[in-house]
Amino acid sequence: MIRFLGLRDAFTNGSILFSGTIRKESLLITLGENLQPFSNKEDTAIDPYSESDIRKAYGTLQRNWTRYDLKPQEFVLCSGKEQILLDANHFGLFTTLSHVARLGVMSSPSSFFIDPEFSGHITFELYNFSPCQIRLTQSMPIAKVIIFECQTMVDINKSSKHMNHFYYGKEDELRSLFFREFTKVKEGR
Repeated sequence: MIRFLGLRDAFTNGSILFSGTIRKESLLITLGENLQPFSNKEDTAIDPYSESDIRKAYGTLQRNWTRYDLKPQEFVLCSGKEQILLDANHFGLFTTLSHVARLGVMSSPSSFFIDPEFSGHITFELYNFSPCQIRLTQSMPIAKVIIFECQTMVDINKSSKHMNHFYYGKEDELRSLFFREFTKVKEGR
């Protein structure tokens, strides 16, 4: 983990760019302007290889929302308000703030790694394990990113992977794009 002074150095030399608040030794992540609920169709089976099935899984994208009551056992996707840019020598780990977790809400219970060369707004999952509805508001602190230096040098001479990633540069695209990356796997190519 980069200690606070190392984090400041990384900001100063441009290795890391962050539009938000540094909290202790991490980057504070707040709820951004996009929130993607799922549809209420419990009897629908979703084939991750099918774009039309994936579209059926989601409700209407909430843009510029102000308040959302997350129901017990409800799962939504959110964008972070802050922009992050990591160079090839840094990666991040995304974790829920303990204040939020103690309410029964978990952010990104399975997708917590932020790749070197990430650029953009983080999209993360929120799940309410609580028996109560939890009121979410835009700009509410929800998580933190802890930055680490890579122990081995990333080969930056290869074509930059982040330019070809399915989500980078698509800030309004919160839903799964599984079908775009793994269709060839299903077809045996």
